Amino acid sequence: MNFLDPKIDFVFKKLFGTITNKDTFLNQAFDVLAESNWSREERETYDRIIHAERCRQSEIKTAIEDALLEGKEKGKEEGIKEGEIKSKMNIAKEMLKEKFNIELISKVTGLTIEEIKNLS
Repeated sequence: MNFLDPKIDFVFKKLFGTITNKDTFLNQAFDVLAESNWSREERETYDRIIHAERCRQSEIKTAIEDALLEGKEKGKEEGIKEGEIKSKMNIAKEMLKEKFNIELISKVTGLTIEEIKNLS
């Protein structure tokens, strides 16, 4: 029997590319051949396993996407809070330079008297 030689067969190269694709192609062909001989029960079992695996992969992908989104939102919130605190501290520093009363600075900025004292 004469087998396909991918080194010289133009059609094989045109359809499947390089010789490195030969093993992948042959493995897939053997899998299809083996599956065609399965009983109905074996095919149904295989289909259930494949379906379960695809569902599991989809759940993992969704969980990762949700975690990334949650992380971005949390990071954004933390960044906004940090920015607000820095802004309040800058205002308090300027008010201290202008000799405003610490209690008034606390009332205006929402910073504690201790936080304001630490700025000086």
